[in-house]
Amino acid sequence: MEAAAYLTEQFWAIITTSLRIKDSRGEHEGAEQATTFAQQLKNLREYTLSTCDVVVTTCSNAAEAYLVRSFAPDVTYIDEAAKATELDLVIPMAHYESQVIIMTGDDQQLRPTVKTDHAKDDEGRLLNCFAPQLTQSPFNQFCYLGLPVILLREQFRVTAGLSRPALRISYKGRLIDAEGTDLAQRPQSQMFLQ
Repeated sequence: MEAAAYLTEQFWAIITTSLRIKDSRGEHEGAEQATTFAQQLKNLREYTLSTCDVVVTTCSNAAEAYLVRSFAPDVTYIDEAAKATELDLVIPMAHYESQVIIMTGDDQQLRPTVKTDHAKDDEGRLLNCFAPQLTQSPFNQFCYLGLPVILLREQFRVTAGLSRPALRISYKGRLIDAEGTDLAQRPQSQMFLQ
């Protein structure tokens, strides 16, 4: 059966079972249908993972047992790695034996979020003694240690002009506005300035 047809068939079977569970009055019947629903969902998930080349997930969800059992990537790609803590990054690294790990991020932007980084007890001691370490992402540490880094030369996100202070202060002229970032070429930005 063609993959798309199979996925569609399985999806509707899951929806139908889900609706039956909601409509059922008997406890036994509802439990049986819930088991059927869970099995159908598991079958669909396993089939999908067995036919795909790329899986996109968060670092935390990369540890899901069904994913670890069903997928063995040659390459692990971690986006926004500069915002990830050591604990975030260890999850995909520990669960998969990828031949290559690629991290992308911007060491000049947001650091990892650690909610207890300044919390202190009554005597002024940090409540989280690991906070200083956790606020430095491994990505940034790798950059400072001299691991290979490729800096993109153009920024496409911010309208030219608004980006100038960041480009001058943080990137010291190593990053420039890309073509198409001018205010005249961004009608959505113009709406806000009127």
